[in-house]
Amino acid sequence: MDKMCDFNFMRCFTLCAPKAADIYEPDADEQENIEHSVSHYNMGTVLQSQGKLEEAIESYRYAVKLDQMNYKAHYNLGSVLQEMENLDEASQCYEKAIALKENHLMSHYNLGYIQHQMGLIDKALEHFQIAARLDPQDVDTHIMIGNILRQKGSLNEAVAAYREAANHDTNCVMAYYNLGNTLHDLGRYQEAIVEFEAAIRIEPELIHAHFNLGIAYQGLKDLVNALKCYETASQLDPSFQESVQAVEYIKSKLAQQSKQKSSLQFPQKSESSGHK
Repeated sequence: MDKMCDFNFMRCFTLCAPKAADIYEPDADEQENIEHSVSHYNMGTVLQSQGKLEEAIESYRYAVKLDQMNYKAHYNLGSVLQEMENLDEASQCYEKAIALKENHLMSHYNLGYIQHQMGLIDKALEHFQIAARLDPQDVDTHIMIGNILRQKGSLNEAVAAYREAANHDTNCVMAYYNLGNTLHDLGRYQEAIVEFEAAIRIEPELIHAHFNLGIAYQGLKDLVNALKCYETASQLDPSFQESVQAVEYIKSKLAQQSKQKSSLQFPQKSESSGHK
């Protein structure tokens, strides 16, 4: 493939966010200390929604102190700590919640999210896969699984994960964009083009989708369509230097091809070596 692939922007979106706080619904027969734990828990959710994170932490800590079995208090304490980027303690809270309730979906998701941030991709993948089994229709989970599999080099499995995300949400631009990137990495350029075009239909001004669409066309040696894509990316963001350079490169390649074609159609006449 041409050196133009130096301008490769085959990056995946990782914009999925941690899950929101949970609401506790106590059973009627719970004891008084558990009821007090629930009261502090609910106060914590209010404080958290108001952005009073330090006060919310205090309420959740007291809720856990009153009832160590309150897995939702452990979870929400983790969610606030995660929001404050205290990832180690947040992870411990999610682990406690999972120990108390093994199939707690949001604890698995957020723990996977943190572990991915920390570079623990195998552990992260394990928790995201559990989350996917608990809620097979959660698009964010499938995208995160795809991102990790792509990071691990398991490209065909990543394709399957992104397709799963797209099947559950046909308007998920991240699913199509990341799918296009991965198909490109596999050398499946025509399929990548289809996915980049799908992403652009959803978000017409997604610059990197236009740019990567150009790279895919270039992989098929279709320089005319590649140029159109690079020019669109440049128009959307004139400061995007890679697209500017790509436009210049492709124009020079097309000019060379045109010159070579002309020389073949109109060969220069050689001088006669004979004598009159």
